[in-house]
Amino acid sequence: MAAPIIAPALTQIFNISISKAEFPSPFKLARVIPIHKKGPKLDYTNYRPILPITSLILERHLNLHIKAYLEFNSLFYFRQSGFREHHSCQTALIKIIDDWLSAINENKIAASLFLDFSKAFDLVDTSLLIHKLKLYNIDTSWFSPYLNKRFHQTQYAGAISDKKEVMSGVPQ
Repeated sequence: MAAPIIAPALTQIFNISISKAEFPSPFKLARVIPIHKKGPKLDYTNYRPILPITSLILERHLNLHIKAYLEFNSLFYFRQSGFREHHSCQTALIKIIDDWLSAINENKIAASLFLDFSKAFDLVDTSLLIHKLKLYNIDTSWFSPYLNKRFHQTQYAGAISDKKEVMSGVPQ
């Protein structure tokens, strides 16, 4: 119900952010609220930061544009299934099975290695990501301030920790 009131102000903030190649620092602070996701409960990496909703709205908008650019320019690897329309775990599995069947039909050995990349975004080196975006001819002037100097703090039982800089990873 509040969207018609909030949307014009957010649009203005987002447009200024993009035109000035700056990302508002309040949007770069994530709160880690101890809500267990999966895995051992004593492993702090199994808890995820909660980003401000305004940051999430802008990120979703940008993701749509970047994906469209990559699709339009055929920059996705043809076997990539993640982050693509009409691609899923099922389509990836079908590709693997097709490879197995082709190998078996040609009397070759069929093997696969499956890796868990569920926390891969936690390890992204932002400088390498910026470099790769430049290779795809994407203007990165806005992405550096967006990806760098991000902070998080933990909130538990009414107490909030000091802010700590996030050293790797990208917002999810």
